[in-house]
Amino acid sequence: MLVVRISGDDPWYEVVFQQTMKSANMLVVLFVVVVPEGLPLTIGVSLAYTTGRMYSEDHILVKQLDAPEKMGEVNEILVGKTSTITTGDMKIGQFLCEDKLIKNTRKNTLLHCELSKTTVDYIKESILFNCSARIEMDATTYVPVGNPTEVGLLKFLQDADIPVHLLIQLKLNRIKTLSPFSSYKKRSATVL
Repeated sequence: MLVVRISGDDPWYEVVFQQTMKSANMLVVLFVVVVPEGLPLTIGVSLAYTTGRMYSEDHILVKQLDAPEKMGEVNEILVGKTSTITTGDMKIGQFLCEDKLIKNTRKNTLLHCELSKTTVDYIKESILFNCSARIEMDATTYVPVGNPTEVGLLKFLQDADIPVHLLIQLKLNRIKTLSPFSSYKKRSATVL
């Protein structure tokens, strides 16, 4: 509330100006004092307002108020063919080879299935030589890193107890030239 006291010597507009400045100064002091305690409430109200607006304008239902803030930290989103968000952790469920549909039900399915040894060797080589993913050492294990599809294929070989980290070293010695996948040509090539 602004109370104006007019004394006999000062013009009324100077008194109003001085009182307004004192009130503004008090407002700033109160704001500085209140901010640490009022900050969570202010953030909560702003997030509630924002999520309400997201629902009314875009029909996006937000269940947790801090979810939009966390989504602001995301750099990449992996999406499947049906536009569902995935983790990028792909696994081979089944594969078709030699006119046989083989379900990948256990860790060593590739080595203990009805495929010939030559075909299994071709599968190993085709995955290794047509893959740009790499193997990095974790605290205790070798971890494939790179394109999620290629990482899934390397994990498929690792699950079959194939020493992928050693085979990749041999791969580097055998490659003569490499033509990476091109969306224009719709193919890639590796010459051994």
